[in-house]
Amino acid sequence: MERVYRNSHYLFIAVLLMAFVGFHKTYFSKIPDFQDITSVMHLHAFTVLLWFAILIAQPLLIRTKRTDLHRLVGKISYVVVPMVILSIFLLMRIAFIRNSPVLPGQPDIRLIGIADITFFALTYLLAIYYRRNVKYHARYMVLSVLPFINPSLGRLGIPRLIVGLFMMLGLIIYERFNNKVYRPYLIGLPAYVAIYAFFLFVIDADQWRAFWWMFF
Repeated sequence: MERVYRNSHYLFIAVLLMAFVGFHKTYFSKIPDFQDITSVMHLHAFTVLLWFAILIAQPLLIRTKRTDLHRLVGKISYVVVPMVILSIFLLMRIAFIRNSPVLPGQPDIRLIGIADITFFALTYLLAIYYRRNVKYHARYMVLSVLPFINPSLGRLGIPRLIVGLFMMLGLIIYERFNNKVYRPYLIGLPAYVAIYAFFLFVIDADQWRAFWWMFF
């Protein structure tokens, strides 16, 4: 694996620290009594932290040539990732039940949450599909962390979606001058734009809510 991707755990640690800062007021500052924190919120926090533990561990296991443990941890993700997605769905269900009004000119965070799930699931599945192609696998795993940036930045008042977009553009530029492995990012970039554009500009909350309650 190329050096920069062997060191991708630094990126994952940075995003995790970003999550701690973004969710400090609403979750981590409430330790240890966790007043007003529901079991669904605990489930979400636990599964996401578990997922980040996997993300951080995997490149470190590759660096130390523990490919056996790398494969084992990868198989554990087959359970952890569905739990992460389930926890987000449960949070979205609560948000739709509350039906809080969206301020004019502000994005609907419920729809952004669904877009986050969609992009995360897509990139994770592609990473698993290409698990025997190390170059593609590593890049899709990097892309899978982008949806976790959005909730953290949103709570910090930083434009969330633009950051992910610029990160992918930066990765494409990096590949131009280094490894020239473009395909994961050339798939990820239009998918990112299409998914978030659909949930922000094509479908509205009322339409999505009607679809949502057909299944949940």
